[in-house]
Amino acid sequence: MEAVIEAGNEDALSDTTPTGLGGLQSQIDYFHRVHSVGLKTVQALKIKLNTPDYNRPQKTFILSDVERLLGISRNTIRDNEIKGNLQYQDWNPANTKKEYNFNDLKTLREFFKVGFFNGEVERPTHLQPVILSVAMLKGGCGKTTTSTNLAAACSLAGLNTLFVDLDPQASGTQSFGFIPMIDGTTPASISSSLCDDPNDIFKIIRPTHYGNLDIITSSLELQGADLILPNPDLNNSKTLGPALLRLRKAIALVKNRYDVVIFDCAPAHSTVTLNALAASNGLLMTITPQMLTYGSSLLFANTMEEYLLSMQDNAKHLGIADPDKYFRNDIFRVLVTADPKDSESRSVTNFLRRLHGGFVLNHSMVDTIALKRSQNDLSLLYDIKRAEVRKSKESFDRGISSMETVNQEILDLIKEHWGIAQ
Repeated sequence: MEAVIEAGNEDALSDTTPTGLGGLQSQIDYFHRVHSVGLKTVQALKIKLNTPDYNRPQKTFILSDVERLLGISRNTIRDNEIKGNLQYQDWNPANTKKEYNFNDLKTLREFFKVGFFNGEVERPTHLQPVILSVAMLKGGCGKTTTSTNLAAACSLAGLNTLFVDLDPQASGTQSFGFIPMIDGTTPASISSSLCDDPNDIFKIIRPTHYGNLDIITSSLELQGADLILPNPDLNNSKTLGPALLRLRKAIALVKNRYDVVIFDCAPAHSTVTLNALAASNGLLMTITPQMLTYGSSLLFANTMEEYLLSMQDNAKHLGIADPDKYFRNDIFRVLVTADPKDSESRSVTNFLRRLHGGFVLNHSMVDTIALKRSQNDLSLLYDIKRAEVRKSKESFDRGISSMETVNQEILDLIKEHWGIAQ
């Protein structure tokens, strides 16, 4: 990454005073240059990481990856390929297959009866999608790292997944290789689906480099929704209904395409975040093992209490006959993130376990160099290849193991909710 950053330094930033930015025009010039030079750096990084294609290429797997993902030995897979029992798209059986894509994984799951749903790959119609909000009022608690990599884990498990970035900072969007200031789309976020027409959601769903994982990106325009939705003079409530139920209305149009929908919420008590909570049947709270974050989690709990009381009191006005069913929470867990695994973190984690009991996940997300590397590469931890790690491969292994253990615990919860055998 260093070479990419150095390549972006050709435009010097000047016209400032020794202690500050100077007059108004000087300030304007400074931030214009920061934006333009920084954007060149990000664009160069994106091109470098996605070589040979500007757009991130579809993720593929070698046979040992497939063996690990499906629990089927490579010899068994090869034998069935040689016998002609397996037919992949765009594959000549006369050639040994070296790479597998998501369609190939689905073919293998169907053939060997190892799909997520008791061996089947398609979700039975009587099972409703899991819609999970990853939320916390405080920033820096690992919401985006958790939600993006969990979405990838769901995809790798064979679940059709939708990731919805509800943070105007768009970190989750960038983790999937979309840079809002470069990859301009109209609309670039779910804002218009919330404020103008829920059917706009069909225009903004985009595929990612994970074959069965789609994304609704975010951008700064989403901030506008938090200004419009609380304002009765602007929010089209007569046409679109209650402002807090807009996301639920939009997601209802597409949710049955997916098994899991994941909302990456902004670190704020915003109308968009409340929309996510109203649209979800699951909530994952991410908390770093520090007393400051512990205190913020108590404020979040108070916010949740007030929000739910408001929904209960106003259910009739909102046209909701059975609020217990309408706002039912099927999955709730607290996840400890960025865990250094030292005595201080253990102490805070014990506080959390006494407070939340069995709702704290058994495993925490360990803070590792591998996670930092993935963030610096605008990628997911699952995108980093072990062979590309220059320094501590043990740290990489620890990071992957921690991530997979946490995500498997959440996938097991989803199975339990759906009544699927473990």
